[in-house]
Amino acid sequence: YGLKVLSRPSYAPGDTAETTDYQLGPWIVVFENAVTDKEADRFIELGGKVGYTKSGTVGKQKKDGTFSILGDTSRTSTTAWCQFDCAGDPTVRRVMNRIATITGIAETNFESLQILKYEKDQCYKTHNDYAGDQETRPPGVRILTFYVFLSDVDEGGGPIFQNSTLPSIQRKVELPFGLLYSIMIPTAEMTKQIMKLWR
Repeated sequence: YGLKVLSRPSYAPGDTAETTDYQLGPWIVVFENAVTDKEADRFIELGGKVGYTKSGTVGKQKKDGTFSILGDTSRTSTTAWCQFDCAGDPTVRRVMNRIATITGIAETNFESLQILKYEKDQCYKTHNDYAGDQETRPPGVRILTFYVFLSDVDEGGGPIFQNSTLPSIQRKVELPFGLLYSIMIPTAEMTKQIMKLWR
């Protein structure tokens, strides 16, 4: 999958600060071959078919078990929720299965796929992807986020990690690509499991 580790909780055996090109911190890993150009084009097409609405954040649980979506001035993108027919699309199935293989996490523990669109000057300001309100939901709380970047821009267009010396990621990798990062710095045991999956 064209894996490149940008950050990890501890040095790999035999590595030192002088011999590595990654930094210490939460897992941040680029997968240069996570998706193909054709798959990226299909995701963009599906986003248009589903339709985009203003992005928001998850609110309180409603009586029917669903959650309200709150307007959020810190998040100015639009979102197409890839559910039902979209989630069953053969391209989506193939990519979601691939992400399950990469992460070692069953898709039953995934949230619904979001296809996001950012126009010029739109952003999602500094935030933490950890969502404590998900503790009682079937997937559980987020431990990882997996982005798939589908299109490029002349400037910006990638995440900047708070309290990190990492630059905007998107400028470093030819599109499309996948980016995985951990919401929390994992325990030593979790790190061993991740190392087994990614080595």
